[in-house]
Amino acid sequence: MLASCRQARCLSTAASADVVGEMISFARDNFKTNQEQAIDVLTSGLQYMSTGPDAGRLYLAQAEIEADRNRWREVADLTRKAATAASDAQTSSNTAAESLLISEVELYAACIHARCSLAQGRDAEAFRAAQLCMEVARESFTADGAEDRRWQGLVMASSVAGMVQHASAEFVSAGESFAAVLSLAGHHDSRGGPPAERDHLVPEALKQAAAFRLSEGSASEAQALGKRATAAAEQAVSSAKGSTGVLLSPLFTGEALADSYLVQAQACMAAIDWEAAEEALSSALSAAEAVSGAVCPRVALVLLLTAQTYSRTGRVTLAEGLYREAAKMLQLKPGSEDEVELQAVHTSVGALLAWRYCQLLTAMPRRTTEAASWEKLGRALHEDAPIGGLGDSPEAVLGTLNALTGKGQAGRGVVLDMMCRRVLPCQHP
Repeated sequence: MLASCRQARCLSTAASADVVGEMISFARDNFKTNQEQAIDVLTSGLQYMSTGPDAGRLYLAQAEIEADRNRWREVADLTRKAATAASDAQTSSNTAAESLLISEVELYAACIHARCSLAQGRDAEAFRAAQLCMEVARESFTADGAEDRRWQGLVMASSVAGMVQHASAEFVSAGESFAAVLSLAGHHDSRGGPPAERDHLVPEALKQAAAFRLSEGSASEAQALGKRATAAAEQAVSSAKGSTGVLLSPLFTGEALADSYLVQAQACMAAIDWEAAEEALSSALSAAEAVSGAVCPRVALVLLLTAQTYSRTGRVTLAEGLYREAAKMLQLKPGSEDEVELQAVHTSVGALLAWRYCQLLTAMPRRTTEAASWEKLGRALHEDAPIGGLGDSPEAVLGTLNALTGKGQAGRGVVLDMMCRRVLPCQHP
């Protein structure tokens, strides 16, 4: 509280942007150990400004912290406030720097809003956010010297559109969006001299493109894109240390790194390269824990896939322990299907975990009763949020319950996405 008071008093005597930067720096440096104090510091700044890009920056910094706590409704509200605060300050008299900052706030607010809407299952809202993201990217960043930001905005917006379309199984539209992502990511304006390395500006977009390629069955291309996304995210994480920039959040770049490893692991699993999958999952776990600790939904997603890998390689006891730990982190248990409401992740993640665990139990002796309870939960969750559209059974998507016995079918498969806490569908073979 004392820190927030000191910061607030400074607003009357120092340049607003400088003080806002200090507040954001404090919040980003301290949210892991004291989230409430970090939020208090940011809120104190908003007592002195309710509009303008700096107010938008403060709202977005709060949204980062609430996203780390998986409080998606709060994230959605804060991103709306951030976009409104920034857009209300847009006038013809703005300097180039002011216009650029306003555009950055509007763009990132829409990106985050789309992700949190997907996590909540608010797909229509996610589509609206993606459309807004594209509009900002196309119409903004027109000032001299903003070429990299314009490029970054177009790549990010195209990937957000593709992510939302992919989540809704609109594969043709998603394919067009990700084709645009990869085209833009490889584009260079020869008038500007030698090409500059810019992947670090768009690691999330590269990761999302990798996830889509995996859903198409292109495991090798997905793995290559995943490695490219990982290298980009590692550079972004390094650059984000101490950053107060709108588009360079330490939390979200750290999450992009973990998710890049996660999609690499899934590409290796699809190629039945279990050793490489385990190596990528180990890296994903380290990256996820580095963001905000060892007990959180990000880690649960990694444990889920690690358990699946162990179950496919005969380490049944280890697999069961990891499934149980992941379920505990997500507050998921059998017998709760009539009242379960997953707060931290999309319902499809719960369905995937319950079904995979049931498949393991089905392959084990004398576990019929437990398997039945997890099957019931998995079916209920899948019915609530069918992966890949209405009418698909969990068997068609995730495989039959006896898939691990050598007698069943594997199903079409899915891609687990950390950034939107959701299971993304794969296309029909």
